[in-house]
Amino acid sequence: MVVSQGAFALMIFTDRYFLAQLGPVHMAAALGGGVAWFFSISLLNGILAYATALVAQYLGAQELHKCSRVITQGIIMALASTPLLILVGFAMRNIFAGMGHAPDQVELEKNLLHNFDVL
Repeated sequence: MVVSQGAFALMIFTDRYFLAQLGPVHMAAALGGGVAWFFSISLLNGILAYATALVAQYLGAQELHKCSRVITQGIIMALASTPLLILVGFAMRNIFAGMGHAPDQVELEKNLLHNFDVL
């Protein structure tokens, strides 16, 4: 997990470095769009990621019948939350202009959110 998070941090740093070479508008759009994307998925992702810990606990306790229950509930919750994530994504796209961002920055932020869409 430490290596994975370290690699992710290195990837973000490299991404921001190359964006800084393009210009400050691209850098600002990456920050705003990235935060909006993270906000959109963090709650449900955290809830669903907890299923991994439960499966590991039940597997270690040799309660295999509970593992399939947790996995099934996680899949159902992921499918049920997809429409909510789509709605939040559309709402986040329109909020940038209301916050007073420059039109070229708003377009870049919308594109960033579009690239992260699940569907």
